[in-house]
Amino acid sequence: MITLEITDSRINMVVLRGRQVQVAASLPLEPGLVNEGVIANPAVVSQRLREIMEYHGVAERQVIVGVSGMHSIYRTFNLPRLPRDMQDEAVRREAARILPVPESEVYTSWQAIDVSGTETMICLVALPRASVDAITETLSQAGLESHLMDVAPLALARAAEEANAIVINAQPASFDIVVVLDGIPKLLRSLATPPPVMPVSDAEVALVEELDRTLAFLNESRGGFPKATGLPIFVAGEAKQMAFRALAAHPVRPFPQLFLLPEGVDAGDYAVNMGLALKQVRVGRLQSRVDINVVPEMYRPKPLPIMEIVSWALVLIAIGSLIPAGVSAARVFSETRSLQSQLDNLQRQVEVATGTAASLAKLKTKLDATNAQLAVLKQPVESAQAQRKSVTEKLAKATSLKPGNVKVTSIIYGTTGLSVGGSAPDKALVLNYAGALRDSGKFSRVVVQQLTEVKFNEWSFTILLN
Repeated sequence: MITLEITDSRINMVVLRGRQVQVAASLPLEPGLVNEGVIANPAVVSQRLREIMEYHGVAERQVIVGVSGMHSIYRTFNLPRLPRDMQDEAVRREAARILPVPESEVYTSWQAIDVSGTETMICLVALPRASVDAITETLSQAGLESHLMDVAPLALARAAEEANAIVINAQPASFDIVVVLDGIPKLLRSLATPPPVMPVSDAEVALVEELDRTLAFLNESRGGFPKATGLPIFVAGEAKQMAFRALAAHPVRPFPQLFLLPEGVDAGDYAVNMGLALKQVRVGRLQSRVDINVVPEMYRPKPLPIMEIVSWALVLIAIGSLIPAGVSAARVFSETRSLQSQLDNLQRQVEVATGTAASLAKLKTKLDATNAQLAVLKQPVESAQAQRKSVTEKLAKATSLKPGNVKVTSIIYGTTGLSVGGSAPDKALVLNYAGALRDSGKFSRVVVQQLTEVKFNEWSFTILLN
């Protein structure tokens, strides 16, 4: 697994195998290649990516990337618990209402977290299209692909591994402050601190002032939560030493070492990379409940049309089972036409000659037997055709009613009906899917045979359809 963090001044790369960090390396970037988290020169940055990977002998092409928190928008809000199709529309409408920029200028991603029997919390991320497009173009020019991306401050919150904490990402030209409450990042604030304009001492003052404003806001609005002043503070980033000095009066903690690091490597230097790795590797307690993949839908690989493939496979199987009956039927039809032709000839001969009555009766008997055989063969052919039509209709219905976030990994067709297996990020999605199948009227029985949470935000299921 490879994780990448691209900042204004460097590329951080971590290569892991399980919990073991095999490579932890940084490559400085020339000023201007990346500006406030936005890659301004994809061609040169992609070349730097190739250089750091070639130098360390990394041939893997799939990477997980951290996107800068600068210019990102993060919001949380509650909605009533709704079916998935209604939830999508409700989130879209609320996002259009609360986002301070037009929807056409950002890519939005979100995650639903059930907070009660009646409410769902929505964690929404909006990223500038120009920023995400530049990252995607850079990776493409470097020969890399990323099916997983996360906002760097949210990845840091995951690496802190605390249910209640403040996480600071300190960079030379900016810093992010993330407040995590009950395992959910509730607040993300970013501030630019351009080095040419703001000396180090002023940057320290700005960080302390911004943190104090954040703490004051939390203390006034958190209600039943403990005061925010006592929350542990985790600091990472290139400018973390500056942040440590500025926050000497606060309860600052080092980032936990969740992975086995090479000697001399500081976990705080690669905390974003570690948080990105936690999107795929389950290590420790993983207190953060937010895991949003911010790769826009248009850049995600298109999944194989499993339902369509299986549908056609079943149709071909059904057709294959009909071939022997079809061959027999064709042979009987051919024999029938031949016998009928012979019978017609004999009948004409009867009119001009006698003595053919016995032959005619024999042929007629054979014809009747052939017609009887044909009638017997028609029944399995018609039954198989009806079965194929029923299977096709049921598969079509199962395909059209499947929610977008539900993945189907197996379909088994047997004497008892269809068995659909797969996974979903939410238990409610599976139950809603089963309810939609039941309400369709195409199935006499819909049973959720198995529904198991195999890991956080991943439920394995099996649904029987008759």
